[in-house]
Amino acid sequence: MKTRGGLKITVWAFASLAFGACSTPSTEICPGHVEFSSPQAIGFNHNEKLLVCGDDSRESWKNIPPAQSEFHLRTFLNQRAYFRPKFEYRDSELFVDPGALQRTREIIYQGAPEHFDDYRLRDVVGVPLTSDILNTIEGWTLARLKNMGFACPDVKIRAVKETGIVTVNITPGPRYSITEPTMKDTLGLYDKTMRRFDAFALGAPYRAEWMKLSSIRAENDGIVVSSQLLHTCPQVGPESNIQPLNIQQQIIGGEKRLVTVGLGASTEEIPISQLSWKSVRMDQNGSNLLVSLYASQREQKLKTTYAYYLFKNAPRFDLSPSIELDRSNERTYHSSEIQASLPFSYHGDTEDHSWLASFGPAASRVYSDKDVTFFSLIGRLNLTSHDYELYQADPRSGYSLDLNAEVLSPGLQIAPIATLLGFTGSHLFQVNWVDPPQWILGFRYALATTVTDQIPGSATILPAQYFLTLGGDQNLRGFGRNEITNRSVGGLTSAALGTELRFAKTLPVGIEPFIFFDLGSLGEKSFDLESTIYYSPGFGIRWSTPFGAIRSTLAHGYLSKNREQNEDLEHLQFFVSFGKEF
Repeated sequence: MKTRGGLKITVWAFASLAFGACSTPSTEICPGHVEFSSPQAIGFNHNEKLLVCGDDSRESWKNIPPAQSEFHLRTFLNQRAYFRPKFEYRDSELFVDPGALQRTREIIYQGAPEHFDDYRLRDVVGVPLTSDILNTIEGWTLARLKNMGFACPDVKIRAVKETGIVTVNITPGPRYSITEPTMKDTLGLYDKTMRRFDAFALGAPYRAEWMKLSSIRAENDGIVVSSQLLHTCPQVGPESNIQPLNIQQQIIGGEKRLVTVGLGASTEEIPISQLSWKSVRMDQNGSNLLVSLYASQREQKLKTTYAYYLFKNAPRFDLSPSIELDRSNERTYHSSEIQASLPFSYHGDTEDHSWLASFGPAASRVYSDKDVTFFSLIGRLNLTSHDYELYQADPRSGYSLDLNAEVLSPGLQIAPIATLLGFTGSHLFQVNWVDPPQWILGFRYALATTVTDQIPGSATILPAQYFLTLGGDQNLRGFGRNEITNRSVGGLTSAALGTELRFAKTLPVGIEPFIFFDLGSLGEKSFDLESTIYYSPGFGIRWSTPFGAIRSTLAHGYLSKNREQNEDLEHLQFFVSFGKEF
């Protein structure tokens, strides 16, 4: 993490020095030739100075006529929103008064469809009226319309430089529905194979963001290295019927063997490394084989999964046999486990969210304080909104819900010894509906219970990792990782709720401060929580870098009922991570 942080600082320092060398504010840019008569300091880059001042190293560029300098200066000043400069010649020297800096005063949208104003583009009023800001307004308007179903809008923008009023004339055109994309080159795959990555439902209103998400899914899977969902706009006349939108998918296959390396860090797991090898497009259904390794001080995990897609015309069904070796070194236990599983899964999409259903048998051998073999049935349901998935690297909105269940039987016994149930979720809301988002409110919650007649302690045959603990970045940030154990190996029921308010995309260099409040409780019985409430207020900083997000938090852990055995739990807890999000 320190190496990456140092590299980032070095890059910024270089960029700052380069900027200073290329565009230095000054009132005298060409001594004896061009001088600004006002105290305003305006920066010009090296190439602009050559056009205004000339170049002493080249004979043909040594002497620039004042009229030519004035022409270029007027252009450069207009680009910087100085629209009323004054020029005066004194003894062959050009004196320049740039005049007042014109700023945008108001943005008026004309012809906007209903609900267009639900979101507002911020940081475009009160800023210099430059071509860049006009391009920003036009680009945002087009993107907003394309995410409302208007796939072929027309936008014209006009600015009055004397008043600073910008008028955006909108012709949204017809609202289109999504049709099934067509492909010219399928890379030898079945026609329907790429449709399993579609983040939309046929017949739903067109939304450009969901086209982008569909391409990201395919690229992240590795089945292709590039995917684009493009559309052509049909001709629309005054009396013609609206033709369907023609969507084409263009893909580039790339290599069939992929190697991925990832690095991260946190104060809980110290260095984190991930390595994966993947073989893609193993058949016409796009089946793949993945071998992945995760390693940190706390956990090492090696997993091999073969995702076999069963049906030609139903590409979202898969059977994914896997073998996983897991070694854990936690506060309450040390264990090694090998597990083989055979889940059958289906992944579906609607207009706004995706869902996953998975169910199958598993067998595992655990080496811990108790060495035991388990046979189990494992089920999972997940519901995730498309915006949550699309912006998972820059969280801003949406939700993700996860329900897990596992029924455990020791050895070859038919009667289960325990049933593990867990429900987790995250919700993100934009407090003020602006773009880019500014105030982001987040909630995360978790409920879990182990239904069993086993009691935490030495007499149980359940290994310690099947009991529940609290504490750490995943739930209660004012406590250490798995620090709350109820004075034993853990409990049978746990609940946690956290809320966070983040100030985003406003401060310099990607710094985003936030405050949070976490609370939770642990119980020694199934479906039962003790009266002691653990809570932790705190604050933190998120720093967005090109390599990933760095998050740091400082919180204090408290107990609603302080017990003698738990007095040492009330303390400050510092956490920093590279690559993790809320």
